[in-house]
Amino acid sequence: MLNSLGAKHRLCYDFRHQSEPEGFFAQNWLKSSRNCVIISLTNLNLMEEVTMDNKWTELYNAAKAVQNGREISDRVWAGGVAAAIESESGKIYVGVCVDTCSTLGICAERNAIFNMITNGEHKIKRVLAIMSDGKTGAPCGACRELMTQLTPGKYHDIEIMLDYENGKIVTLGELTPEWWI
Repeated sequence: MLNSLGAKHRLCYDFRHQSEPEGFFAQNWLKSSRNCVIISLTNLNLMEEVTMDNKWTELYNAAKAVQNGREISDRVWAGGVAAAIESESGKIYVGVCVDTCSTLGICAERNAIFNMITNGEHKIKRVLAIMSDGKTGAPCGACRELMTQLTPGKYHDIEIMLDYENGKIVTLGELTPEWWI
């Protein structure tokens, strides 16, 4: 079972309490360590142990490393938005947006996808884009269109990080439930 961050869950019953915990246990019912968070689900009398998936951190760091907003010429700007794509093999590909004064520019996500294709892969597992304000966000319609055309019938499963700070992840299928393909 996966949570919103793609984390694996291990569920175990807590037989000590039939209601919300009290005392020492209550003070520690939300515990966290570097790789683990334990959350009480009191209405089900369950404890949930979550091991976080570090791939999202790798994607974020890879995109952040290439994000460098700059003016290339008086008509071309690059790097305001950066993206990282995880392919089905687990490799990470990055790209930056290139904006022009005409329609010749390209989004960071498509640039990362083309980098992936250039390197012999075409199946996407995850997408993360860092906007110019430093927050993550959804791919535009053109980027979504390319992803659906690359993997018709399977695009629904591509995970997209909408909000890295809060761990909000959606699938491309949730963003585009009635796509034309």
